[in-house]
Amino acid sequence: MALQSTFIRTLYLYIFASVGLIILVIGSVQMIDLGFRSFVFTDADSYYAYPMRLETPDGEKDIDQQQLEEYQQKEQTARTHRELSQSLAFILVGLPLFWFHVRIIRLGKEEA
Repeated sequence: MALQSTFIRTLYLYIFASVGLIILVIGSVQMIDLGFRSFVFTDADSYYAYPMRLETPDGEKDIDQQQLEEYQQKEQTARTHRELSQSLAFILVGLPLFWFHVRIIRLGKEEA
């Protein structure tokens, strides 16, 4: 019975250490991707839209090109902030999860 309990505990620790490592890797990859898109491949976040028309009660009105560019810049900045926030969240969850379980595994091996 003790052997089965030890096996289940060890399996649990390795599974959660692996999950923490995977989450950490995903967050790190997202951060590196964001860095590449921000500093190396700067056109990767660019998108082009056809001129839009704004419907008003008295008729349609063209949206100014400057307004469209400002909107696109704000949208790109917001998207970058969302991705950065998500990447940091992955890292901040994955790192302690991985580190805690690996530490317990190491302490268990030192005691044995």
